[in-house]
Amino acid sequence: MRMLSVAVLVGSLAWTGCGGQRTISARAGVPAAPASGFEQEFIQNRIAHQQAVVEMARTCIQKTERIELREFCREFLVHEQSEMDRIEVWSNTWYPADAGRPPAKEKISRGYQNFQDAIRSKSGPAFDEALLRAIRLHHNEGLSESVTCTGGSVHDELKLYCQKAQSEQELEIKQMNAWVCQWFKDCIAR
Repeated sequence: MRMLSVAVLVGSLAWTGCGGQRTISARAGVPAAPASGFEQEFIQNRIAHQQAVVEMARTCIQKTERIELREFCREFLVHEQSEMDRIEVWSNTWYPADAGRPPAKEKISRGYQNFQDAIRSKSGPAFDEALLRAIRLHHNEGLSESVTCTGGSVHDELKLYCQKAQSEQELEIKQMNAWVCQWFKDCIAR
């Protein structure tokens, strides 16, 4: 019996010692990814990031008079809500101690705060312009976070999510730039 205990202990140490990549969970010896402070913080911040973009999309649907922008915002809302739901599942699964914890408040730049204020107070073409610029700025900030995430995450699902988010945000930034150029004659990409 004592030899069996030693063998289990040695086997456990060998399992966790292989590059420190995996640990044995308390649930039936199932491998689980190690905790990552970066990843945990990223997930909490990303939930707040997604909430902000979902709110922008909802406001857009209500206020824009442009059919193509309203349709974009409808699709954007469905996609971003789905992404937020997925991230919340990951948070609850990977970091159950965070479950029920209020999401982090999004870290936003002063420029982005100005755009948020403008979105709330404007209507018509001025609203559309402020919204497009806000989404573009928000995506640029999210793009930077996604790049960092691909190198700092321990879960492959999150790494793939961040890589996909980079591509999607780059395409959406190009779309925002095109509409700002077409509708408001500001053709300098930012």
